[in-house]
Amino acid sequence: MFYIEISNKLKSEINNLSEFSDNTIFFNPEKFEIAVNLIEKRHSEEINEIKLLIQKNGYLVIKNLPIEFELPYTPNAPDEIIQKKHYISEINLVFIGYIIGRIFSFEDENKNKIHNVFPSINHQEYTSSLGSKHHLSLHTEIAFSKFKPDYISLICVRKSKNLSPTLLCDMKKVFEAVPKHIWNIIQNEDYFIRQPATFKSETIYRKIKAIELEENNNFSFFFNFIDGMMVSLSQKSHEALDVIKDYVYKLKEEVLLEEGHAIVIDNHRFLHGRDQIQANFDGFDRWLQRIYIRKK
Repeated sequence: MFYIEISNKLKSEINNLSEFSDNTIFFNPEKFEIAVNLIEKRHSEEINEIKLLIQKNGYLVIKNLPIEFELPYTPNAPDEIIQKKHYISEINLVFIGYIIGRIFSFEDENKNKIHNVFPSINHQEYTSSLGSKHHLSLHTEIAFSKFKPDYISLICVRKSKNLSPTLLCDMKKVFEAVPKHIWNIIQNEDYFIRQPATFKSETIYRKIKAIELEENNNFSFFFNFIDGMMVSLSQKSHEALDVIKDYVYKLKEEVLLEEGHAIVIDNHRFLHGRDQIQANFDGFDRWLQRIYIRKK
């Protein structure tokens, strides 16, 4: 696991950003951004190391972030109003988003820039971030769109007693391991990928290329191995996709997030997912928060 433990000085400065939050989370974004820029200058060496490690490794777990100790119960439904005494986890996430790039969201997806990720009692069978009874197979976030995030960041608000690690796969390693003729098929064939259930609009499949060469000569991957989400248009492309999937699961790794931990994932290079969750719906289930980030 690639990780960095931030200094207590930086941790304290991030915690002090709470003066810019109230029950609307961020009531003065201009002052918040100015404060983050000042922190970046004072801790430039440490923050530059974070950026370099993300670029080098494709993901990074950031440890020793401020923790909030007076949490409400984990929500049970996506439309549940969450009242927190403090908004420390949100501040951590937005700080990370600001130093890496710019936070954005899709209007159809929860209409929030910060997504709460937890098992929903009414969505247990869903193969989405709200589900719990099924594996959330490895996937590119927003794989159906060229406007997918450059990075996603997840923070652990509450770790459940029933451990549920985040699954990761470095597609760079998969690219090196899979025979070239398989990649030739993948590159020359089209696939359809469906919008996830977290989007409120009607079911839409979009035609995509599963791999694209970027301007910097790095590949960007568009895969979604959740059942029914990625559809092949020929037997040849279906068989090639199965080969890729086999390698993805052979090369996957696990990362367990705890309170005070956040992870930043390069969404062009890494797939992510999780195993099924043993949810109790007792207010103490696993609770993460997520943001999408674009490069500056």
